[in-house]
Amino acid sequence: MKKTNLTMMNLSDRLKNEVKITPKNEITNIPEEHLKDIIDFSLIKEISPTEEIGNFLKEQTIKMFSIQAKSAILLGEIFTNVHEKLGGQGSENGVYEKWLDINNFSRATAWRYRQRFSIYSRVNEHKKPIIATIPQNLINEIYKSEDFEGLINIINDSTDKADVIDSLNNILGISNKKIEHKKENEIFETFEIKNYIPIFEAFEEKVNKLNSEEKKELEKHLKSIEKLLK
Repeated sequence: MKKTNLTMMNLSDRLKNEVKITPKNEITNIPEEHLKDIIDFSLIKEISPTEEIGNFLKEQTIKMFSIQAKSAILLGEIFTNVHEKLGGQGSENGVYEKWLDINNFSRATAWRYRQRFSIYSRVNEHKKPIIATIPQNLINEIYKSEDFEGLINIINDSTDKADVIDSLNNILGISNKKIEHKKENEIFETFEIKNYIPIFEAFEEKVNKLNSEEKKELEKHLKSIEKLLK
């Protein structure tokens, strides 16, 4: 438990440094233009009784999404550093996976954060906010491309977020519909079955470690999955 608390304290400290506070206690935000494909700001205006409330809600929304985007990058950096530090011995003894379990992260989730951070760390400063806010399935396509460095150059040479997405869309053959953000709070996550495959590695061994109540809970969910797939 102490290790978990230490990790979260380190993340909190990093967030305080990365998400800088101005003298007016305003967070340095992701630019609004990079969020327009994620949220329809006109809807905020529609629900606001006054212009003042509308501006306030818009400002808070931008802060919220900015914190979420920056948190994703910081988590990606943490997972990358730990994975690289452990190296071969972590893979051999399962130390990395055990560490993830202690911190309540799956290996698939950590891998997605590492992918985003890897791309984020390679693009120029002007394109970093874009990489922090593009959909996860586009991050997946970039990362697994055989011309990864070529795509990094294309991102750096693009003029804005729309140009980045259009250029990558044309090169990777991704439809506009496929790269749309989910209309949910997890703005960077999209469902892909391959992300859940690691869960079933040594599945029987994992199940045997569960207590009776946990096994009953697991069985209930497995039956639901079986019903959906029939």
